[in-house]
Amino acid sequence: MRRGTGERLRGVLGAGLPADPVTGRPVLPWWPFLAAAGLAVALSIGVVASGGLGAVSLPPALAGAVAALLARWRPVVAGLLATAAALAAVVLAATAGAADVAPPWFVDVVPPHLVVAWAVGVAVPAGAAAGVLGGLLLVGLVHALLASPPGLPAGLWPLLAWVALVGLAATVGARRRDRHLRTVRLIAEAGERRLREEHDRIARELHDTVSHHLSELALRAASASRRLPGVGDESAAEFGELGALARSALGEMRRLLGVLRGDAAPERAPQPGLGEVAELAGSARRAGLDVDLELAEAPGLAAGTALSAYRIVQEALSNAARHAPGARTTVRIGRRGDVLRVEVENGPAAAPAAPSPGAGLGLVGMRERVRILGGRLDAGPRPGGGFAVRAELPAGTGEGVA
Repeated sequence: MRRGTGERLRGVLGAGLPADPVTGRPVLPWWPFLAAAGLAVALSIGVVASGGLGAVSLPPALAGAVAALLARWRPVVAGLLATAAALAAVVLAATAGAADVAPPWFVDVVPPHLVVAWAVGVAVPAGAAAGVLGGLLLVGLVHALLASPPGLPAGLWPLLAWVALVGLAATVGARRRDRHLRTVRLIAEAGERRLREEHDRIARELHDTVSHHLSELALRAASASRRLPGVGDESAAEFGELGALARSALGEMRRLLGVLRGDAAPERAPQPGLGEVAELAGSARRAGLDVDLELAEAPGLAAGTALSAYRIVQEALSNAARHAPGARTTVRIGRRGDVLRVEVENGPAAAPAAPSPGAGLGLVGMRERVRILGGRLDAGPRPGGGFAVRAELPAGTGEGVA
C-alpha cells in the first residue's frame, strides 16, 4: 500500500504538461509563463523601490517568479514552490510586520499564481490539482487573518478576487486537459480503425492473389488430359478431382471476400505492382514533389510482395506531399537475394505544409502490411531534416510473380 502511494505521489510530482499528439510539443505555449515571471519581478522591484513595501518582500515574490517559469516543465512542483513562497511571506509578515510583506493577492505575485494554477489544471486530474492549489489558498487565508487579527481584513474583496482568479485559471486548465484527452482518444480510435481497414484491405488483396492461383490450378487440372500426352484414365480422374477441389476452394474464397467487403463494391481493376510505381512517381511530381525514381529489376517477385511494395511507396509519397511540399524525394527499389528493399526519403519541405489531422495513420497501415508479410519497416525523421521510410520484404518463391 505504501509503495503504491509513493509511486502515485512521484507520478503527480513528476507530471509535466501533456504533449500535443501532432506536434509533440507541450500543449501550453511558453510565453505566458515567461511573461508572468517577468511581470512579477518588474512589479515587485517597482513596489519596493517606491516604498510601498519593505525589501523583505522581494524573496517570496522572486520565488513566485521562479515557480512561474518552472510551471512549464513541472507544474505540481511549481505549485508547491508557490505555496512555500506564500508560506514564507506569512512568516515574514509575522516577524517583520504585515505592512512590509506582499500578501498572495497583491498585484506583484498574482501573475505567477495564475499561470501555475493554469498549468496544474492541465497537468494533473482535478483531485490532485485541488490538493495542490488548496494549500496555496489556505496559506493566503492565514496571511489575511495575520494582517487583521480580529478577523478578515477590511480589503476582503481583493482576497476573494484572488481566490476566484486562481480557481478560474485552474478550471480553464482542466478544460484544456479534457480537450487534450479527447483528442488523444479520437486519434487512438482513428488509428485502430485505420488498422482494421488496412487489415481488411490486405486480406482482400491476398484473396485476389490466391484466387488467381486457384483459378489457374483449376484450369490446368481440367485441361491436363488434353494437353499432356499419355495421361491414363486413373491420372485423368486424379486431375479431375484436383480441379474440383480447386474450384471448391475458389468458391469458399469468394464467399470469404463477400464477408470482408461487406457492402463495398468489388474491385475489378487488377492489383498494382512494381510496374505501376513509375505512375506513382509521375503523380507525385504533378503534386509538386521533386521525385527521383531508382527502380531495379526484381525478377521472380511474389505478387503479394510487389503489391505491398507499391502500397508502401504510395503511402510514403502521399505523406511527403502532405508534410513536405516541394521536397526532393528519392524512391529506391531493388532486390538483394531473397529480400526486396524499398526506400523512400524526402528532404525538408520547400513550402509551408498545411495542417494534416490524420498525421501518423498512414504509418499504421504500412507497419501492418509489412508485419503480415514477415518483413521489417523503419520510418522516422532524417538527421538533416525530412523523413525516411525503409522496408525489407521477403521476395517470395517466384510463384505467382507480379
